[in-house]
Amino acid sequence: MGAEHDGFFTAAEMDRTAAAYRTEAEIIPGMGHDLMLDHGWPQVADRIHTWIRETPSFGATAAGRARAAILRFLGYSIGENARSREMPWAESASSSF
Repeated sequence: MGAEHDGFFTAAEMDRTAAAYRTEAEIIPGMGHDLMLDHGWPQVADRIHTWIRETPSFGATAAGRARAAILRFLGYSIGENARSREMPWAESASSSF
């Protein structure tokens, strides 16, 4: 996942990173490098949440390991903010690990 107005990474760099993981870069329009600190952070959080629901659970796959890491990140970094904004999935996301 990347940002349309990222000042650190170009679209080509995001595409190469995604290709290394055998996927496609998903670019969020109108946002800068710090996606979770930008005005549209709820859109980013919703997209991550959707990806977590659609990705196979933990295991030997790279996607499973990435899912586990993101769940840890969400629980630590975003959980309190999401709960304070009454996002109904925040409780289930932070209690999943």
